[in-house]
Amino acid sequence: VLAHYNLGVLAADARQVPRAAAMFEKTLALDPGYRSAKFHLGRVRTAQKRFDDAIQLLMGAAEPLDNLT
Repeated sequence: VLAHYNLGVLAADARQVPRAAAMFEKTLALDPGYRSAKFHLGRVRTAQKRFDDAIQLLMGAAEPLDNLT
């Protein structure tokens, strides 16, 4: 999971948007609760002008954690 996430970050930094999207999608397929991957994929979706998807991903990344007190 971490390897796919890190490859996504590197691809995003290099402005390789399709590759970044694929790596973050793979990360989320393996770990659907990976908040950082949701955040970064949301940013990628914004770059792709897929704003509805971006909003959902960014909202998912910002959801409160249930077990923090």
